Amino acid sequence: MRQRWTLVTTLLTVAIGGALFFPVFTIAVVVLPIGVVLGAVLITDELVSARRALAAWRPLVAGLLGTGGLLALVSLRHGTERTPSALSAALRDALVDGWRRVLDFTWPVRPDPAAILFLGLVLLLASLVAAELLRHHRPLAAQLPGLAVMLFAQVYVAALGLAAIAAGLAYCLLAGVTVLRAERRSPAGPVAPQRSPARPLLMTMTAVVAATVVAGTAFASADPYSLRDDYQAARHPATAANPLDQLGDRLTSPDQEVFDYRADAATDRWAQVVLDAFDGSRWSTSGELRWLGAPVDGAAAGRRTASVRITGLDGPWLPAPGVVVEVTGVQPMVSASTGTLVAESGVGGATYQVAWRDLLITPTSIADSTGVITGPEALTPPGIPPALQEIAVEAVGPLRGVAAARALQTYLRTHNQLATGKDLPTGHGYAQLEHFLTRSHRGTSEQFATAYAVLARAVGLPTRLVVGFRAPAQAEGDGGYVVRNADALAWPQVRVAGVGWVGFDPTPETGAKPTTKPAEPEVEPSLDAALPPVETPAPVASPEATGSAGDGPRFCFSCLGVALGGVLLGGGLAWPLSTLIRKRLRARRRRSGDSRAMVVGAWHEVRDGFTDHGVGQVRGLTPRDLSRRPDGLLDAEASAELDKLRAALDRACWSVEPVPPGLGDQAWQAAGAVLRRLSRGVRLRRRLRAALSTASLRYRSDGGA
Repeated sequence: MRQRWTLVTTLLTVAIGGALFFPVFTIAVVVLPIGVVLGAVLITDELVSARRALAAWRPLVAGLLGTGGLLALVSLRHGTERTPSALSAALRDALVDGWRRVLDFTWPVRPDPAAILFLGLVLLLASLVAAELLRHHRPLAAQLPGLAVMLFAQVYVAALGLAAIAAGLAYCLLAGVTVLRAERRSPAGPVAPQRSPARPLLMTMTAVVAATVVAGTAFASADPYSLRDDYQAARHPATAANPLDQLGDRLTSPDQEVFDYRADAATDRWAQVVLDAFDGSRWSTSGELRWLGAPVDGAAAGRRTASVRITGLDGPWLPAPGVVVEVTGVQPMVSASTGTLVAESGVGGATYQVAWRDLLITPTSIADSTGVITGPEALTPPGIPPALQEIAVEAVGPLRGVAAARALQTYLRTHNQLATGKDLPTGHGYAQLEHFLTRSHRGTSEQFATAYAVLARAVGLPTRLVVGFRAPAQAEGDGGYVVRNADALAWPQVRVAGVGWVGFDPTPETGAKPTTKPAEPEVEPSLDAALPPVETPAPVASPEATGSAGDGPRFCFSCLGVALGGVLLGGGLAWPLSTLIRKRLRARRRRSGDSRAMVVGAWHEVRDGFTDHGVGQVRGLTPRDLSRRPDGLLDAEASAELDKLRAALDRACWSVEPVPPGLGDQAWQAAGAVLRRLSRGVRLRRRLRAALSTASLRYRSDGGA
């Protein structure tokens, strides 16, 4: 029973490492592979206990049982076909590309069979190694697979705060209980049990893990390292047509249908693509694409849903309103920085369901005291013409923050007119914008939105562009909504501290006439332009359970884990190495001096060898008593060599005659033969323990240890 509980506590250390993957998969997804793996190992142990003939096949049986359970799990729960070819393909993908599949998704990962199998196989391998080490009576080494899984989890996402505290304390408690229980039930024989080196190593491991927990608490607000930071994900398709370039063409055929939808709540706009990079001639989208993962707020208040059918789009961009939570019907990729959805094979004819959360924020609902965030989106556009720079300064004046953003919106709306009809302007480079702002004062939302974004950046406001569609004001007869080319629209967004990206609308209403005199912006002294900007994350399509952003030190649980491994490895090498060096120096010191000192030193060497081998109560014995011990520890040859040492010791210590010069060398030859015979019939494990034992070093039997 004790051995069974020792196996259970050892496997639980592996489960702790698996549980640290919960930000990647969610705890509900992680629990099932952990249960399957631990159950397979425990069931195999019970089978082997009932049939000893299966003992040699224990790892193979547990591995097959665990792999079969994991395949059954992904088949029943995660949509894998129940055919041998499909299951073998899923297993192959997990072994080859499983680690990459985890990084290809936004987190939490959608229950992808390859990713789930990858996690389960990692846990299975660690559990099998731990169980075998425990079966071979290595309780301390059996705790290392669980520690390795914990460190492996930190490579993907570092645990901070309470998670780090709970994991560290639970691991130390389980590892300590397992090792101490295993030591307590070690059988006693003719060789008495030594003070195990497991205890100092376990104490070192506990101390370092405790330091890790403290560091995790201290840096709980830092931005943790993740392997995704160094992983090159897919880029936006460079060959895809830019929807901003297509805006003018769409407006020339306003009645053409683009898509239709049915929604359970009204929405204002549908975003198609977010553009955040401008080189002076064209806008483009940056950032990496990952497959959209599982929703993290499926039951959250404010969730809206809609069913969409694409009828007039041919690019890869999927229109969606608000902050996307979940998409079903198609499996899109998403840019975590912009929220843009991209279909791998195009969107023509696609039908899907989208769930989103509304950002009920408008420029008028934000207090003027709210500042804007500085960042790469606030950099002055390269090569901006002086005329555009002057217009930006004129429009904003002394205002800063949100007030400046609102003033720029008012300036563009009152000084320019919305173009209608067939002769519509196109383009959004510096030449087109300068013509629009200084000569024609006539443009579509393409010119208004791009002019706003460029002018705002010229005065330090972080901006980006959104291209999409305005939601129809009226539903069709069947209750659905039809979006047409006339609804195509572009609008700018400004990144506001404490809020995120807020949309502005510089495009005036149809028929609005520009004013002949620029409106003087109001000076609003209540703005806190002098306050330092506060960085806040941008809304993303699928909120991910990662560490909070910040400019503070980056605490890396995995890096500290590497330090932990270094400490354990350094301590594990330094401790036995120092023990061997001290014993070698002690033996050299004992062989120095005259023949009498060499003989006495040889006897002390033999006595300390017996002590290191666990033979108790040898300090008060003579060589004759030691050779005649009733436990049969020494064979006849070893007893004869010990008698030679006894004779040399009697002659050196008690004879009135001078000690012969070669007597010391003879005593050391006899001592070496005794110690070799003592180790010959002992298992390798006990020989190593004797060589690394410090029991004899704790006594000063010969005037110095």
